[in-house]
Amino acid sequence: MKNATLSVKITNIVIYLAIGLFGVICVYPFLNAVAISFNDPLDSLKGGIYLLPRVYTYRNYVMIFMEENIAGSYIISISRTVIGSLMSVVVITLFCFAVTRKEFVGKKFFNYMIVIPMYFGGGFLPTYLINKSYGLVNNFWVLVLPAVVWSFGIILFKTFLLALPAEIEDAAAIDGAGHVRALLYIVVPLSMPIISVIVLFVAVGHWNDWYTGVAYFSNIKKYPSASLLYKMLQDASSARDIITAVTRITGVSTVTPQALKMTMLVVITAPILIIYPFLQKHFEQGMMIGAIKG
Repeated sequence: MKNATLSVKITNIVIYLAIGLFGVICVYPFLNAVAISFNDPLDSLKGGIYLLPRVYTYRNYVMIFMEENIAGSYIISISRTVIGSLMSVVVITLFCFAVTRKEFVGKKFFNYMIVIPMYFGGGFLPTYLINKSYGLVNNFWVLVLPAVVWSFGIILFKTFLLALPAEIEDAAAIDGAGHVRALLYIVVPLSMPIISVIVLFVAVGHWNDWYTGVAYFSNIKKYPSASLLYKMLQDASSARDIITAVTRITGVSTVTPQALKMTMLVVITAPILIIYPFLQKHFEQGMMIGAIKG
């Protein structure tokens, strides 16, 4: 018995150490980027910056937001994320509420139409041609409209609604509540856990998406922040152009590509890290939907 207890303790220690090591490996690159972003750019070129800045300065962030392209891309990303998340939640909520009604005709057809795109896609060229035919190339709405319907989110939301007791809506119907009142005053308040999950996933997807901006915009001034960061990382001339613009605006010539990229990385990542704790209390409950029966 003692040997079994000892082996369990040793196993737990090994597991905790492995998880802790994995956590450090995941977190360290971001902490290093934060340290470099708050360090003097020229001093960072010497190396040796790990977890804490050696010569503290917030000048990198001031320079970032003084440059027109970077500040504009950040505004585009915020607008895209907020509008896209709201539209997705509204569309998914209305769709799932409709297809979970017993009297709704054709719900099997619509369910199939949602599942099929999860496994089959037309590819980039047909998608590009369709978006072009609707005038979405070099248009802000190409960042929002094609991603409004999220199939997996619809499946999650529909599973949640089917798990709600039917007696709640039956009681509301007896009291004279129609579908609209039932949706607004019963379904939506009870669905906040799954709505929080959908908002988080959709918002992160919009915020981190760099490909759409690069594929559909020919003008770098219309790029969202993730696309601009990708362009800076892949194209040295883009980083030099931005550094030249920052130097021209601020009159300071101490901006370096490394400091610029690390500061942009922190600026792009920080909003999601700030928002996540506020949604975390609903996140676990929402993700467990359908996993436990009975």
